[in-house]
Amino acid sequence: MQTRTAVLNNDLKTRFEHGYPGIKLSEETDHYLAEIIAA
Repeated sequence: MQTRTAVLNNDLKTRFEHGYPGIKLSEETDHYLAEIIAA
């Protein structure tokens, strides 16, 4: 539920990068993850 809410709020990238500080996501990756989670 929290992940789906993050997708809807366009906050997934920020939360992911906060949890994994060594990884920076591109916009394409952010959209790809959003599509997978929303499915």
